[in-house]
Amino acid sequence: MINNPKNKNRERQFNDLVTALQPGLCNFARTLVSDRETAEDIVSESFTTFWRKELEIRSIDEARALLLKITKDNCFSFLKINSLHRKLFKRFELATRHSTQWFEDRDARLFEITDLLYHAIEELPEQCGKVFKLIHFNQLNRNEVAAKLGISPNTVKNHYDKAIKHLRKVFTERELMIVLLLVSLHFLKN
Repeated sequence: MINNPKNKNRERQFNDLVTALQPGLCNFARTLVSDRETAEDIVSESFTTFWRKELEIRSIDEARALLLKITKDNCFSFLKINSLHRKLFKRFELATRHSTQWFEDRDARLFEITDLLYHAIEELPEQCGKVFKLIHFNQLNRNEVAAKLGISPNTVKNHYDKAIKHLRKVFTERELMIVLLLVSLHFLKN
């Protein structure tokens, strides 16, 4: 049927071959992959591979045999890749389920600790609260806080130390450091 790949009629002969063999190859592929659209994609890919090989095919039976082999190989490759994807997806799904729970727990703990921090700050004497907020929420240094509040840097240090002393009663040392770090990072992002 296709005598020579370089023949002027190669494209017409190829189109005739597609018309003749595509329905049967699609049915064959669908029995392997169980999905009509996927089977059609695989058969199209098989014809593309066949076309690129530029083989000298002497009969439609020879073309059918080669296309059947290419289609079968493409189906098995698809199934192998699809199986690997399913395994990876299941692993990812399991990992995500655990990490999602961890993130939800972490977010709930962070919210709780942040809420405690804000309540603890509200309990501070007014000037201590202002100093603490300016340092941690506005990211100002002691000299900038002193200039803003019209007090000396030493007074800023004393108010800050009182604030930290009060917060240590509410939080452990580690919790306080984590909270201050998270609050600072949050306000640096925004």
